[in-house]
Amino acid sequence: MIPQHLQETVSSAPPQFVCIDCAPTQSHAENRQPNPFSLHAQRVQAANNELQQNLRDKGIEPRRHTINDFEHVILTQLNLQLEGQNLTPTEVLRAAFPADSGKAESIGKSAYHQLWRRAYASPRIAGHTVVLHMLKVIGQRDMNLRSGARTFAHSLSVGALLFKLTVETHASKEWKDNLDQTKQRYHALDQLAEAPPASKRAAIRALRAEGRGRTEIAQLLGMKLDNVNYYLRPRTERKAVM
Repeated sequence: MIPQHLQETVSSAPPQFVCIDCAPTQSHAENRQPNPFSLHAQRVQAANNELQQNLRDKGIEPRRHTINDFEHVILTQLNLQLEGQNLTPTEVLRAAFPADSGKAESIGKSAYHQLWRRAYASPRIAGHTVVLHMLKVIGQRDMNLRSGARTFAHSLSVGALLFKLTVETHASKEWKDNLDQTKQRYHALDQLAEAPPASKRAAIRALRAEGRGRTEIAQLLGMKLDNVNYYLRPRTERKAVM
């Protein structure tokens, strides 16, 4: 029989169960694995800090590039392209910093993506004439390739390639437009060749106004040269001939 002073304790306390076969478990926080990208970024930052400290210990002050430096280089490339000069990244960097070859080489090797992405997105760059024309011809998706480059020099190389592609695409489009216009003109001339004399006279005069020779007009319209000469004569002379 359970004593009276223990009955209340037994009745009020919930039963406790212990699993003797279960292995100890860890909490969710303990099981969570670190993000590999975060670990990589931390290692890169630690390596950069160590490198900069080593350079300072040797009396070499590491270079720091600002967003204005990146904008200056990008504007240099765009202005050169505006003048028709699509230079290599090395040539662009040297043109941007002609008196500081060390800085030109250093900023070209920069892998600070976030900083030069901001530079590409700045109003001075995004509103440049060359950029606006490239956007119109090849689109934003291809332009974004500059920001995904490995180094800043590589992004300049991508920019040079996109500019070349823009020029070739634009030239091809103009050639196609001219070809379409030529086809339309010859189609119209074919119709005029079968048209009444009054329409032929108008066609001959229109071609003559474009500076075409009489022989060329005769070939285009499939007419005899004498007939072309006839329609180009003043009306009074034509009546006399008739």
